[in-house]
Amino acid sequence: MPPEIPDLRDDMHKTYLQLPVKSFMYTPDQIATMLAITERHLSRHLLYYVGRMKRPKTQEDLVAFNIARVNEDPIWRIPEEELLRWLKWKRIRVEAPRKLKGGSATPRSKTVPRAR
Repeated sequence: MPPEIPDLRDDMHKTYLQLPVKSFMYTPDQIATMLAITERHLSRHLLYYVGRMKRPKTQEDLVAFNIARVNEDPIWRIPEEELLRWLKWKRIRVEAPRKLKGGSATPRSKTVPRAR
């Protein structure tokens, strides 16, 4: 009798499943609200639309990605990592919640030096 070969059934009985960490995607209107500027100013002066802009991207640009399917109206989103990178570049202070032992979250502010 040949030895039993582990198969998919062994994996199906695991008690946990590790999923990849997903980035939060902000809409342009959410970012405009956080920065207290108009959506029009954000769109015309700060955002770099991947696939739509003819000029080269610079570090000063806040990069927006189209997540819509082909032949649909564009749905622009800015990943959280890109927003944090841009805020560091602009030397804007970021307040992020921090968990304490008791489980409650308190804001933690951090001033970040400008990237060079």
